[in-house]
Amino acid sequence: GVINYRFIEAIYFNLEIKNFVLNQKLFSNKKIRVLEIGAGSGINALITLKFLEGYIEKIYLVDLPEMLLFQEYFLRNSLNDNDYKKIEFIPNDQFENINLNYNVLINKDSFPEMLQSQSEMYLNNFNNTNDCYFFSLNQESGLKDQVPVSDLVENYNNIFKISRSLFPLKKGYVKEVFVSKSH
Repeated sequence: GVINYRFIEAIYFNLEIKNFVLNQKLFSNKKIRVLEIGAGSGINALITLKFLEGYIEKIYLVDLPEMLLFQEYFLRNSLNDNDYKKIEFIPNDQFENINLNYNVLINKDSFPEMLQSQSEMYLNNFNNTNDCYFFSLNQESGLKDQVPVSDLVENYNNIFKISRSLFPLKKGYVKEVFVSKSH
């Protein structure tokens, strides 16, 4: 019942994701399987499901176990049973042990805040996932221990930047789209 800044940000970001994804030939005959890393409250996943209704097969949410509980509660109370069944909650410490089949990766507000080794674990997985799009919305603060996403992906041979722009709703934030392609 309360509209906050995160809700408006999720609508804006997901509108751009929707417009991009639905214009890709890859998705003309495939369902969308989303991996969202660091889903926070779950509001972005809620908006993703609503904006891409009819196109989503599965959404994997990877986060700290205590955040997954919050996301599960929020989404259980916000979605109908059909949409809720499309979501799988995965503790971040189990990510490396699971083989996920996804074709859209979303990360907001977390890669630069994680240990670099954690971000690299997720990017290694993305690098080895062919024909997958990565939507990043992260800050570039310049703090000593925070590495911008664009710098993190430079070390990967199969990740290519499609676009990069400042995010107009949040000063210091950059919106980037990448694709993973095998040579």
